[in-house]
Amino acid sequence: MLREVQRLSQEGVSLEGIKRILQLENQVAALQRRVTELSEELERRPRALDSRIFAAGAAGDVVSLARGKRPRARSQAVVVWRPRNSE
Repeated sequence: MLREVQRLSQEGVSLEGIKRILQLENQVAALQRRVTELSEELERRPRALDSRIFAAGAAGDVVSLARGKRPRARSQAVVVWRPRNSE
């Protein structure tokens, strides 16, 4: 870090400017780490289309159902799902 301060100083950047540059570089590094964390978390989660089932009622209403759940027994709802292995 001292070499970076020296280099920036030799290029004519003020100490306040150097301080701001170092802060921004640290912020960028922290944001890049966070993006990596979020990307890894997203890869571990099931895809949204694979984990949701929707039922469309006769009146046109659409509700999300939990996996393994069915609409009410007397409902005339149409259930639409996507098999896990198809893309």
